[in-house]
Amino acid sequence: GVVGSAGVALTKADIVDKIMECEQVLDEQNASDDGRWFVVPAWAKTLLLLSDLKNAFLTGDDKSPLRNGRIGPVGKFTVYGSNNLTVASDGTRNCAEMLFGQNIAITFASQLVKTKLNVDDPYGFGKLHSGLMVYGYKTVKTEALGVLFGYKG
Repeated sequence: GVVGSAGVALTKADIVDKIMECEQVLDEQNASDDGRWFVVPAWAKTLLLLSDLKNAFLTGDDKSPLRNGRIGPVGKFTVYGSNNLTVASDGTRNCAEMLFGQNIAITFASQLVKTKLNVDDPYGFGKLHSGLMVYGYKTVKTEALGVLFGYKG
């Protein structure tokens, strides 16, 4: 699904297939295999845990994801769950914007630019050290990022 158009219905029977299609998108953009990640909402994490991945013999793990609650890798992606994904409407239902990509696609920088030493602690005895930290982030390689726009089907 594309943000702003119809979302993709995801079920436990096809969620792994959709993730593999997202992997294909990055492959076709020549994104590196290292450092790939996929972020899903809680309901999609549940679908993954109830999919065929619940069978430990398929994942190669010693315990089923149902036993330890960890999704682990799916294809070349390390899958993470988050409640902080953006939800948008496709006109008829709310869809999650599930992000996927490769580490080289984004950058982050932070710097401590101003400091004050020996500030009095207003809540007790002693001195504090305060500072102003600024930060920023930027997408530097757009072809190594993607969004799966989907809903629970």
